[in-house]
Amino acid sequence: LCASVLALTVEARADDADPPADPAARARYDEGMEAYGRRAFAAAIEAFAASYAIEGKPATLFAQAQATRLGGDCRAAVVLYRRFLETGPGPKQVEATNLALARCAASEPPKPEPPPAVLPPVVRETVRPAPPPPPDR
Repeated sequence: LCASVLALTVEARADDADPPADPAARARYDEGMEAYGRRAFAAAIEAFAASYAIEGKPATLFAQAQATRLGGDCRAAVVLYRRFLETGPGPKQVEATNLALARCAASEPPKPEPPPAVLPPVVRETVRPAPPPPPDR
């Protein structure tokens, strides 16, 4: 599965021949790709986010989602993958994204069962005997 995700990711990136055109966005995108290649995911995420803020290219959003997932934050990656899917990518990119989403779902710890309903304890009022009458004087 890992090899197929990697292959689809590479194909998805190659098929998405639409990297940022703005020079500043492209520089940050390239910086992100370099950091991603070094597995410096925090730096990659920062660079991709900056590039996307300058020029919102779907390729940048997908790259940021990948770096976020590989950096260990599947919850944030899922949000980015869903935003990427909203851009209307091609079939290969959709397949790669769905595989990455499946990997995130598989990596999440199982949700704990809710605890059984616990009824509050029954509080019984203690009846104390009446005090003895005062002595006769």
